[in-house]
Amino acid sequence: QPNPKPRPGVFSFDIDVIADDMKRGFCGETDMPWEDFKSCVLAFLDSAADEVQLVYKFVGDNSRATQLNDAEAFSIAMDRLCHKA
Repeated sequence: QPNPKPRPGVFSFDIDVIADDMKRGFCGETDMPWEDFKSCVLAFLDSAADEVQLVYKFVGDNSRATQLNDAEAFSIAMDRLCHKA
């Protein structure tokens, strides 16, 4: 859902970080920088970047999870999310 002022057009969304039998979550925003997103995820996993493979999938998607391993892929994911909202 869109955030109220002062940043109209920016959407907040829930992020679930799942590894093995552990699940933790945090709230993201469609204008957050890739490095901030990646840092939050890695902190939850307590892992170094070279030890994890990030993928994403939107609720209701029937397709396979999509790789999320750089700023370009993150930007594409945020664009897809904005178009779904």
